[in-house]
Amino acid sequence: MIELISYPSGIAYPARVAVGRWTPPRVPRPQASSRDQAGDVLKRNPSLPRDEFVRHHVGRHAPLVASMPEAADRVVRSLQTQPTTGHSDLVGVDDDDGTAETWFDDLAELEAVLGSPTCRERVFPDERSFLG
Repeated sequence: MIELISYPSGIAYPARVAVGRWTPPRVPRPQASSRDQAGDVLKRNPSLPRDEFVRHHVGRHAPLVASMPEAADRVVRSLQTQPTTGHSDLVGVDDDDGTAETWFDDLAELEAVLGSPTCRERVFPDERSFLG
């Protein structure tokens, strides 16, 4: 189940909710008529406890992505979530360990970031360390 919501000014989350959001400083440019998004549903490395996965995803991986020079003027918005730890018989709330969503003005911007040397040499190897 996926619910897509757009809030132009963002959302204020309580401190207890594990959500990481990064909005980079914007370089003035024409407003795009649409956005391209890279979205991933994440499964943790089975050898990692869930709390360690969340700590790595939020505390190490997100800052690594945010520090990429290639992303500074290309990423429109980035959002990480970790689902509830509860259980439901109606929906699979405990099937996945998190999500990562990143918005770009167009596909060329997405390709420039994901195809960059920084992504290949630092971000992708880090993903292999905590994702299953």
